[in-house]
Amino acid sequence: MSRSKFTHGMIERLLVINNDLGAGKYPNTPKLAKKLEVSIATISRDVEFLRDRLNAPIEYSFEKKGYYYTRKYQLFGELENYVLG
Repeated sequence: MSRSKFTHGMIERLLVINNDLGAGKYPNTPKLAKKLEVSIATISRDVEFLRDRLNAPIEYSFEKKGYYYTRKYQLFGELENYVLG
């Protein structure tokens, strides 16, 4: 499996997404894209990366129209495992 290269921008986006999810804000892709000044496609890829590569328990709530964590999640532990793994 090839490892993604982390840029400063990607790390910043992952941190913001993680913080918003952890705070129970139910962010969605358009809001995150606007907040982070990137495309909706970029945010979609970031959410997919968090979920599929960093094992983030992310689901989408149609009721609240945003993403949320289904359980507690520690980004840094998973990120370390991914990078060093």
